[in-house]
Amino acid sequence: MLGFSWTTQRKLAQLGDVPEQRIKLEGEAKAHLVEWPSPSSTFHVDLEEFLTMRFRWPSGGVLYEGGFENGQPQGQGKAFLEDGTLWYEGEFCGGTMNGQGTLYREDGSILYQGEFSEGLIADGIEYYPGGTAKYKGGFGNGAYSGRGKLYYPDSQLHYEGVFYEGLFSEKGRLFTPDGKLLYQGYFHKGLYHDEGILFAGNGEVLHAGEFNHGEPVVD
Repeated sequence: MLGFSWTTQRKLAQLGDVPEQRIKLEGEAKAHLVEWPSPSSTFHVDLEEFLTMRFRWPSGGVLYEGGFENGQPQGQGKAFLEDGTLWYEGEFCGGTMNGQGTLYREDGSILYQGEFSEGLIADGIEYYPGGTAKYKGGFGNGAYSGRGKLYYPDSQLHYEGVFYEGLFSEKGRLFTPDGKLLYQGYFHKGLYHDEGILFAGNGEVLHAGEFNHGEPVVD
């Protein structure tokens, strides 16, 4: 599972929802409107005309920099944690992460790279800290979902098949760390369930038939 929870992803992705009193704005515009009709009024800038924008944390560090449209991050941009660490780089739409992008860990290594939808990871690759792929496939609410492949840290295939809420589900194949087929068949909530075949390390079939929540059903 990714290091960022669904709630955290949603919170950090909604850059357009950051309270106005907590940020500073800097940007480049093709046009702007300044209004100061009386000593009691404050000037007004038409943010819809901004081409690029930079949001800053109260501490002064950059929160977001990049494309800006209709008062929200749009197009290519970067999001940073308050300590200055680059957290996300990629496409935005309507103030949230949408399209292709990359998530980074605090040490700068890539955590995830691929498709985002409404601020959440959708389909792509999760990486181990060392840089090898950990998972390739679909996501739902931050968890592995749909068809995908899970890998051991040395890039050996661990599992390929269907996931649901981060667990092995429906039909798939499970492998040992040395690449041998351990089980093929159906899963339910991460356990062998329904029809399947369990193999020994030498390839011998240990059980072929029905399983019930991880246990072989023996007549």
